[in-house]
Amino acid sequence: MLMNTAITIPRAPAYEPSQDYAWLRKAGMEHLQTLATKIWTDFNIHDPGITSLEALCFAITDLANRVTLPVEDLLASGSSALPAASSFHTAATILPCNPVTFLDIRKVVIDVPKVKNAWLKKAEHLERDVYVDCDAHVLTLTPAMRRNQARLFQPLSGVYEVTVLLEDEVN
Repeated sequence: MLMNTAITIPRAPAYEPSQDYAWLRKAGMEHLQTLATKIWTDFNIHDPGITSLEALCFAITDLANRVTLPVEDLLASGSSALPAASSFHTAATILPCNPVTFLDIRKVVIDVPKVKNAWLKKAEHLERDVYVDCDAHVLTLTPAMRRNQARLFQPLSGVYEVTVLLEDEVN
């Protein structure tokens, strides 16, 4: 008896649920309709909630497909002419914010030329109210005595005491 062992590509490949966008969207819609039918009546494609659901389904599908790839493919650059090191970005190029912790600020201060070390401490005793003097068009730490001429602008906060140890001068 001869058995057919031809290799074929299935018309509908079997995906994991996390890799199947249509299945994720359908499951998400069913879940939404079960949970929110009384308060959410518009499950059409133009609804922002459905758009968010579709974006989430796409992100999950994309992530699920990427994790199945070999690490070599994930780390490779798009062009063979580029070295592999160019595929990795430094923190300075990809982090969108400035230093936010005492340690981050300290590291920035230490990077200043001739600074050997630095210590930061919040100067709470220096926090004060800042006023706008409307007549003089200036900011001041004391309210004007004239009526309606000075108003509280913003409490001054985020003041730090910085102690810096400089490198010894070498001649």
